[in-house]
Amino acid sequence: MRGRGAAALRKVQELRRRALPRLLGAAGPVGAGLVVLLVLAACTGDRTGGPVAQPGEEPPAALRVGVSLPSYHYDPQAVGAWEVAAGHRADVVQTFVPWLYGESKDLTRFPAHRVREISGPGRVVEITWTPAEPAEGEGRPGIPLAEIADGEHDDYVRRFARDVRDSGLTIRLRFAHEMNGYWSRWSETNAVNHPGDYVRAWRHLHDVFKAEGATRVAWVWSPNIVGDQTQPLPELYPGDAYVDEIGIDGYSYPRSGCPGPRELFDPTLAQVRELSQVPVAIAEVGVSTDCRDRNVWVADLFGYARTSGLVGVTWWERTGGEEDFRIVDSPDTLAALREALHEPG
Repeated sequence: MRGRGAAALRKVQELRRRALPRLLGAAGPVGAGLVVLLVLAACTGDRTGGPVAQPGEEPPAALRVGVSLPSYHYDPQAVGAWEVAAGHRADVVQTFVPWLYGESKDLTRFPAHRVREISGPGRVVEITWTPAEPAEGEGRPGIPLAEIADGEHDDYVRRFARDVRDSGLTIRLRFAHEMNGYWSRWSETNAVNHPGDYVRAWRHLHDVFKAEGATRVAWVWSPNIVGDQTQPLPELYPGDAYVDEIGIDGYSYPRSGCPGPRELFDPTLAQVRELSQVPVAIAEVGVSTDCRDRNVWVADLFGYARTSGLVGVTWWERTGGEEDFRIVDSPDTLAALREALHEPG
């Protein structure tokens, strides 16, 4: 790479070197060995079509690839089918666990058996941990963040943390994502919340997990792209001591003008890099089937991620509201994805 591309590559490598001690600390003795193996594999380009360093050059870091499927974490076959279609391993499998689920308390617990089925060499589960009912309960308020911060739900939190610890698994945990969106039931603009509640809640959860010995956890702070309907990010950031990675959520669809990846993510990326020194990824992304030239959009996305120094991209292989973001049923877009995933870096 030359010029801008080379600078971006150096930035990725710098961020990965900075992230490694955090991940080793989160992984524990056994997980630390796995993290080292994964980082070594990424840096030596052992994926199909992966880059190879030239003599005297530092090996390029591979872009992490994730997927969020409608099967959640309950169907390993669905993950395998996506990998076959994409021609690439899912390094991250994203799922959702709510704090509330009517009378079904088991569905709010850490799903160790299911996570173990999905986890494996080179693959980790990212749990989006939502302090509210699942999607069907969108009209209901979430748990007040002050209650979480003040320890009123510590029995549940400690049990979840102990289950994570006792499983021996390494996970990524994304608490109350898109917290800056006024539409989120855990937004501080919600009537049951107040300024400062989100940061206090996040830090309390982090401290409880640490106290319980649940240290094989990478904490992912995941705001929505900034816009007219979002709260300022500095008010919501818990601090680098409490965050291992920032993952930005953003979607392209006709109502927003089908913006390209750079237009979609650049304003938010600039802000989070002012806030933090931790690695940055795209935690949720999709382009609607109603947008033109989706194959070009997908190719541009992964090119943008690489040249912008992002460490990963997780594709939303689902529908969302009135939009359909799935790729595998669209031959041209799927072909573009397969090609993009095998570009160097």
